[in-house]
Amino acid sequence: MKFLLQSEDSEIKNIEIWMAKRIIDGAPKIYDLSYEIKDIKDITEGEVRNNDIIPVGSIQFCEKALGGRMYPVEVPPIMRNNFNLGREYKIVCTNKIKSHPFCFIKRVDRLKSELTMRAITDEATKEFEGEIYQISEYVEFVAEYRIIVLGEEIVHIGWYNGQQGIFPDMEKVKLIVMQYVSVDGRAEAFTIDVGITKSNNTVLIEIHPFACCGTYGYSRFAGTEYLTALAKGWKYYKSEYNKLIEVDEDWENGGVKCEIAKVRNETIRVDSKLDWQFESIRNLAKSLNIEYSDKAENKKSKIEVLDDYKRKNRLA
Repeated sequence: MKFLLQSEDSEIKNIEIWMAKRIIDGAPKIYDLSYEIKDIKDITEGEVRNNDIIPVGSIQFCEKALGGRMYPVEVPPIMRNNFNLGREYKIVCTNKIKSHPFCFIKRVDRLKSELTMRAITDEATKEFEGEIYQISEYVEFVAEYRIIVLGEEIVHIGWYNGQQGIFPDMEKVKLIVMQYVSVDGRAEAFTIDVGITKSNNTVLIEIHPFACCGTYGYSRFAGTEYLTALAKGWKYYKSEYNKLIEVDEDWENGGVKCEIAKVRNETIRVDSKLDWQFESIRNLAKSLNIEYSDKAENKKSKIEVLDDYKRKNRLA
């Protein structure tokens, strides 16, 4: 693998980039790893579009190397439910934004846009310049964590905001991971940010392919696995799935309402060989008040289980 590492005035000044260089420098030659170091002004537009070189740097650096925009994932439509999010949540086109009480507002037609907290008035809607926005209920998190996933395996959990020592509900985190890895075109390496509310509920904040992101300690300990994650995360941005995220249908009916699903007389069937997925589906069934069965004759694959889950969720 070859990497294109960003420098500033010919020096690497970012810890994540520096760690990538250090790992490559220390790796055995049999790994066939190499890199080139360039300032953003010295790379050409689309320099890595038609090759296997993996850029490591800022969003601006990587977008220039790609020759196009890197779009956010945020929360895929099938995962926008109260169980995952625990709050009202909408992704809407700018011209669909209406007045709203105090809330989180984030432009989501490009990466790392500023997140603001404010009430939306009819006059304020004229200020929005992006194509699509996330509008979500204001929730105060007591702690926030970044979960790093490679393939389907959680490889790192890093605290980044709030009170240390308050930990996320890992059964719920595993269920969120399982949902995303069953989404068509998902990133093969990605981060999941979660927050813990005052009521001790772990909720999904956002999902992000593993590129142009802070690792909160992962790069220091992962060795060459860190390079693999960078390569797999970057692969998403060169795919057809790197595009504007799907919006909710309209302001009134789109998004997640703050209500608990009441779905009865339905069954989620799972294969007991699913290990942690098995327990997570059991917990999901319990939380949604759904009858649960794991009889041998009802065994299903993980994908079939998620299809069941998706159908039940649409009833919420």
